[in-house]
Amino acid sequence: MSQTPSPNSDPREIYFQMREIAFGLTRDKLHLAGATKPLEPFGVILEMGMDRGAATLVTFADGTASLYFSTGGGFIGGQGQPTVNAAAKRVVAEAVQFVQMMTPVSSFPLPQVGQHVLYAFTDKGVWSSSGHEKDFASARHPLTPLWMACQNVITQFRLLRTSPPK
Repeated sequence: MSQTPSPNSDPREIYFQMREIAFGLTRDKLHLAGATKPLEPFGVILEMGMDRGAATLVTFADGTASLYFSTGGGFIGGQGQPTVNAAAKRVVAEAVQFVQMMTPVSSFPLPQVGQHVLYAFTDKGVWSSSGHEKDFASARHPLTPLWMACQNVITQFRLLRTSPPK
């Protein structure tokens, strides 16, 4: 696992460091309660291949959520925001019914343009399923409900950025 990136680093370098940290997290490192069911996910990552790079949405069972962009920027620590926290918890809860439709993986290549990859983190390893964004968006992919739950986390982050201060 890498150290925390320096704020003076290149945005792409920061993205890859944050991504490496996220893919290296375990239930123990996050201090999360043990699983109650076989293959119970404690985290979900959605990666999205875009024209100018990639985006990585990270969610964990405690409501932790972050969104990183390979071009720089993003959102870190959404667990402090009630709407983001609740949406992140829903993603992980939703993943329980889909993890058995996924394949175990040990490498995490960046997605190609238009490709979206869902990863479910369990005590028995990381499981994955991928597809084209259009298939998820049109409900042709069997994991569309999980993908939609991830999209809701992204929406909650966007709403925070566009909401007027209270």
